[in-house]
Amino acid sequence: MTTTASVLEGPFWHGQNPWADSLVYVPIEELAACSMLIGRNLQLADGTTVICTIEHMLNHWHEYGDKLDAYVLTGPLLTGGVRFGPEGENYLSPGFSLPKLRELMIKHRIKSKRPGAFVETSVF
Repeated sequence: MTTTASVLEGPFWHGQNPWADSLVYVPIEELAACSMLIGRNLQLADGTTVICTIEHMLNHWHEYGDKLDAYVLTGPLLTGGVRFGPEGENYLSPGFSLPKLRELMIKHRIKSKRPGAFVETSVF
């Protein structure tokens, strides 16, 4: 079994994120826990089947690099994502449990105006 890469502090891609004004940054481990895949069977490339865990999600996301921004995108459509690069398509947005995602957003009622500057904002 592989181990999760060490988590670097971010956000790294705030300036390149087209939704920067609508993000609530969250710890990547907590976002992984909101994945709809957790607890479900996954078939790996070698044909074996395993139960998806937070560690599996984190290892998969870290295949895209070590500079990862985990966030909840607020607005008309509540969703989550992991940005791994500066280009518009450099993000992952797997399915998330909406009740868990909403709880995570409420827990982290912070919104970045620019990297390193977090301010309290209203969720609703």
